[in-house]
Amino acid sequence: ITFLSIAMVLIVAGTILLAKLVKEEKHRTLALKITALVMLVLFIAHRIVCMCTWPETEPILPHSFCGTVEFFLALCVLFGKKDNFWLHFLAYIGLPAGLIPVVYAVVLNDGPTIFFGATFLSLINHSLLFFLSLNCFVLGYVTPNIKKYFAYPIGFGLMMLYGVVVMSVLNKSTACNINNPLLTLGGLKVNAGIIFLISFVLYSIFIVLYDLINIAQIAQPIWNTFGVLTGKTFAKRFVEF
Repeated sequence: ITFLSIAMVLIVAGTILLAKLVKEEKHRTLALKITALVMLVLFIAHRIVCMCTWPETEPILPHSFCGTVEFFLALCVLFGKKDNFWLHFLAYIGLPAGLIPVVYAVVLNDGPTIFFGATFLSLINHSLLFFLSLNCFVLGYVTPNIKKYFAYPIGFGLMMLYGVVVMSVLNKSTACNINNPLLTLGGLKVNAGIIFLISFVLYSIFIVLYDLINIAQIAQPIWNTFGVLTGKTFAKRFVEF
């Protein structure tokens, strides 16, 4: 609870400061790329610590659901273009992937205390994942777009395919939480399939509503102009009559 409280305060404060103080697009992009670089470095550090702690079971490649999202989102922000296709999956899925493990602290089972190497780095990485995903939207690096709607199911499908490959080649049965639940809620085992169903429904509702609101905002000035012109024409004809 203490870590969650501190993490949320820092995330909210950092997001507000970036949004208020960093106005130019190039500086906002730089801030996101620095965040992505820090997350990538800490992710690699976490993988090394895990390999040293559990050498017989931990591969160098990312294999957990959240870790896979962290790795590819960091690369996508660092080397990809603004608002690219894959960000329309990774930035969205990064929100629950970063937040859920911090809120439910499922990684606390990895060690005796929160300061256990793998546990502490994992919590920091998940917090950075949520922060980076959130600020991709807040700073305008990713703009919701219904035309890129299919990036989400395609991206999720490719991530599951990656998980199957890791399971087969590296013999890691828990890869991408396909079989192994990320957490259990009231008897419901929340694995990758459940995460996809819930997140895809929420994503679909959000993207449709966002698009409708945009259409309404674009249409309103046109409607107002049409109304004014029609009113003036009607008034002119009425006077002439």
